[in-house]
Amino acid sequence: MLFRSTQRDGSIRLNLTGRLNPETLLRAGGPRWLAYARGSTDWQGTITVRKKTVDAVVESNLQGLAMNLPAPLLKTAAESLPLRVERRFVTQDKDQYAINLGDLLSARFERHVEANRWVIDRGAVRMGGGAAPEPPRAGVMISGALRSLDADAWMKFLEQQSAPAGATPAGADVSYTLAGLDVKVGDLKLHERKFTDIAVAAGGAQGELTRYRVTGREVEGTVDWNARGRGAVMARLKTLILPAVGA
Repeated sequence: MLFRSTQRDGSIRLNLTGRLNPETLLRAGGPRWLAYARGSTDWQGTITVRKKTVDAVVESNLQGLAMNLPAPLLKTAAESLPLRVERRFVTQDKDQYAINLGDLLSARFERHVEANRWVIDRGAVRMGGGAAPEPPRAGVMISGALRSLDADAWMKFLEQQSAPAGATPAGADVSYTLAGLDVKVGDLKLHERKFTDIAVAAGGAQGELTRYRVTGREVEGTVDWNARGRGAVMARLKTLILPAVGA
């Protein structure tokens, strides 16, 4: 449904409502993760046209949509999970986005398109409650806290999202530089082992090298990621206590 109105400043506002069906979006070329969603949900949005600029806001409580994704994005159709996506015009080739998903995720970023790729110039992501802070001057800052995270399930899911040989991998059309990381996880499942009170922090990349500081009840040390060539990981750990598998 569409309603149109003209504002005092001369801008045109379009108020829209509809119903989202993930299967329809998937057939239309939407992201592969939509295959893990079932059902449908109502949405409403606003498009504001001001001279040659277009801003948009879309909102939905996602009720009626079941998502069989790794926690914390797993939800039943009966559950409500408020989603708000806002897009603001900056220049002809640059815009800003603000995304909020319940108390799970808040993100703000500015991006431009380069050779059919999204390039995120600067952004901030906050997990586990609270609004994303003002993005840094360059790169993406990720922060927040999660009660639990099943890294095994997420790695399996992301591997399934990869395209078949010869095709473009899913997500390969988005690029960004990490400006910093400060994330805490109460219970982390990794390689079928549960690690507790994990904190991971990192500054921006130094050339091709990014150093992560990891602390927790069972582990303490640094992990270096070198992006040169095919990439390499080196860990220097002061403490490592391997929990029992499946414990």
